[in-house]
Amino acid sequence: MKRICAWCNKFMGYIGGTDEGEGLTTHTICDECADNLDFQLGVSLQRYLDSLNFPIALVDSAGTVIIENIAANESASAEVKEPDTSWGGKIYECSHARLPERCDNTIHCSGCTIRFAATETYQTGREIDAMPALVNGCSSSPEQRCDYLISTRLVNGVVHLRIDKL
Repeated sequence: MKRICAWCNKFMGYIGGTDEGEGLTTHTICDECADNLDFQLGVSLQRYLDSLNFPIALVDSAGTVIIENIAANESASAEVKEPDTSWGGKIYECSHARLPERCDNTIHCSGCTIRFAATETYQTGREIDAMPALVNGCSSSPEQRCDYLISTRLVNGVVHLRIDKL
């Protein structure tokens, strides 16, 4: 029986052998889609950063590392320290966050903005400065008051993320 993700249609292998000829299919949810569903309800910043597959660290305005994800902690340039859990609040990601076309709004939720900015910086080295973000949900309304400004820069192979609360 073929197993596929009911959300993204990703093929996830066969159950009980490779009976491709029978045409039977079962549906489940892949890890990435399960994370996205959890993230729509809100998760801690640490859990969110740990879900990113590249080194990223939350820094304060002076550039001091506050929280780093698993990939950053394992990298050669990581600063070994006790984890800081003082950053309050939750990070939310909308249902469009993982789609190639994203969503068509101009201001994104906190998770989407962090994911988009950090990925861009990690892949290109381009610094992102003060990208507006909402706590939860996306909007195209010019009157929408933003909750955060997200900034990223690449330092020794680790994305430094700064979140300024407004």
